[in-house]
Amino acid sequence: MPHKQMSADRLLERNALDMIKRRAKKAGLPDWVGNHVCRATGITRFLETGGTLEEAANLANHADMRTSRLYDKRDRVIRRTSVERIVY
Repeated sequence: MPHKQMSADRLLERNALDMIKRRAKKAGLPDWVGNHVCRATGITRFLETGGTLEEAANLANHADMRTSRLYDKRDRVIRRTSVERIVY
């Protein structure tokens, strides 16, 4: 049964992965969906809605913005849109 109250305890990485895997499976998503997919989605959506890379790095607790840049997947949408323009 889910808890309705936030805990002061830190969520262990393995527990977070298990939680994400259960929800991904229930939603019918591929089994490769994990913590980093969620992190990349969060950072990408944050940047798409006007957040800065500096803010994203701070929120993700990255010491170096280059790490946050690795999670930024906005260019993939652009590439996919460009490929869809190809007419066979």
